[in-house]
Amino acid sequence: MADHDEGEQIGYGKPPKATRFKSGQSGNPKGRPKGSQNMKTLFNKVGRESVVVKDNGRPRKLTKQQVIVHRFTNHAITGPERAARDYLVVSKAFEEPEEGELAASAIPRGHETVVADIVRRIRECGEEQTTAEDQPAETEEMEKNEK
Repeated sequence: MADHDEGEQIGYGKPPKATRFKSGQSGNPKGRPKGSQNMKTLFNKVGRESVVVKDNGRPRKLTKQQVIVHRFTNHAITGPERAARDYLVVSKAFEEPEEGELAASAIPRGHETVVADIVRRIRECGEEQTTAEDQPAETEEMEKNEK
């Protein structure tokens, strides 16, 4: 009835020895081939390749990413108003949030009022705690002054 030894523990994370993968054998033999890259890796690898472009009549070596940023910026300056708006949106995405300020992308669209309400309640709670801690000391001082 049992296909395993009586002394062998079987359970979560401990399958019977007969059904376990043999040593050196993968559970996914046709898995991802070695050396294959995902889209993010490929995108970054190709973007970092150098190209030679002419800048003011002189050859200049830049990465493809740098060339794209230069072209995007120049198009925002000389192109239609929409290009300038797109540039501002993209540049805002790469700005560091100021101290005490949440990144705009961290708050899902439509949740701004909920987050504002939570911040307000936290501040109110903090104010109540500081006033509650200060009151006993003030009361004791007032009693000493009355005597």
